[in-house]
Amino acid sequence: MIDVDGFYESEGEADVPPGQAWQAWRVKILPEPAFRALGGHEGLSGAQLAYLAAFGLLAPTSHNTVPQRFEPIERRSELRVWLDRRAVLPESDSCGRQATISVGCVVANIEHAAHHYGLAVELEVLDTPLEHTHPARDGEPTLVPLVSMRFSRGSEAPPRRAGAGADLLALMKRRKMVRARFDEAVALGSEVAEELRAIARELGGLELHLLTDAPTLLFLGKFQELADSTVFNRAGFARELGQWTLANDDPSAVGMRGWEFGLSDEAARHFSRGLRGEATLLPDEVAGMAKTANIGMRSASAVGVITVERDDLVHRIAAGRAYEGIALCSLRHGLVASMHAAITEVEAPNMALRGRLRTRRRPEVVFRLGRPKLPEDGMRPHASRPLLSSLLLPEG
Repeated sequence: MIDVDGFYESEGEADVPPGQAWQAWRVKILPEPAFRALGGHEGLSGAQLAYLAAFGLLAPTSHNTVPQRFEPIERRSELRVWLDRRAVLPESDSCGRQATISVGCVVANIEHAAHHYGLAVELEVLDTPLEHTHPARDGEPTLVPLVSMRFSRGSEAPPRRAGAGADLLALMKRRKMVRARFDEAVALGSEVAEELRAIARELGGLELHLLTDAPTLLFLGKFQELADSTVFNRAGFARELGQWTLANDDPSAVGMRGWEFGLSDEAARHFSRGLRGEATLLPDEVAGMAKTANIGMRSASAVGVITVERDDLVHRIAAGRAYEGIALCSLRHGLVASMHAAITEVEAPNMALRGRLRTRRRPEVVFRLGRPKLPEDGMRPHASRPLLSSLLLPEG
């Protein structure tokens, strides 16, 4: 058993609530000598591998389901990232696309943390059948390995990735999904835009489209509203969303609390119960939720769309790595991100978006960038996370 208690502070920033469900955000950024002290003379120790995994735990995941599991393999200085299919959502993620993109975000954080400590990373997307990333079914494995990461300390520093920097670990602790209206007056500078595009280009097979003109943002807002209206009116999806949308005082280590959407305690309980079918949501309340997403799109400094050559495991992982790198780089420039999965998962808006982009490539990730219109929206509390120790798998 790896002791991870020493990785964490007792208190965090103002937007990190107290309690175990938010311990992940209180991870210490160890000086390099302290990181080396966790290990032995050769290779990386289990404690060092677990410490790198602690930053993977800070990555965004679909509906905050946290589907990643970590297997430290000390004898090979390897960290293997697994997918727990019980956390793949059958209604909103029936083919596991969002869950595997989430694992790509996890991998990006671990990769950046390793580079921070002078480690080179050999990354391999494993030959796991794509159907084994779908929601778990009887008679199939519930845990499947997706990515192998092997670390080494060479005489040369690891290559510098686009968007990288010494402050990435601190940015990981600050990053959050900000689901709020943005300030329309804040523009995305051309130099920042090129830095973001370079992150996607470097991974291969990806292209980042940054959409900033008002007519296109109006178009995207309408299609986001259409996508959200479609899924809100599907009984199965609404129940699933209600199960993962929590009251603000819910102690769960996964799921999305109402305060992350700017909802009061009373409103959060009402929407959660209404989506689950335990209370009545009026038609204008459902329409209002979809309209809010429309307004959010139109207020963005830019909407980003990551398109892929093929919708396979390799490209899904790469898309997640790119999104997380873009989110961290944007945060360095004072912008926050919010992902919008409905456009990528509802086929009609997805096809319309392809037409608007004039591409045959599939839009895999859609997100918006901007600065919160109200400063207090940027200080909404972080999402919860399970304890790292509960996500560590025994070697083998």
